[in-house]
Amino acid sequence: MVTKHIAAETYNTLIEEHAFMKDTLAKLYGMDKMFICGGSKDLGPDNLPDMIMVCPTVGADGFAVYKKYKDYSAPSY
Repeated sequence: MVTKHIAAETYNTLIEEHAFMKDTLAKLYGMDKMFICGGSKDLGPDNLPDMIMVCPTVGADGFAVYKKYKDYSAPSY
């Protein structure tokens, strides 16, 4: 493996650019945010799924399951 030495200034610049790009991508694509990754096929009278699956972050190997305990209760329903 061949390694090349780079100046400390160049290294620091690369680290700063990487951190900036990582933060920008996280804001654009929600990489550090929870998102709904699925739902049950069973729908209630409000046409919403009875259960949803929430993934904590992109790349996680699991998810949380949330169950609706009552139907939507807006005046029109």
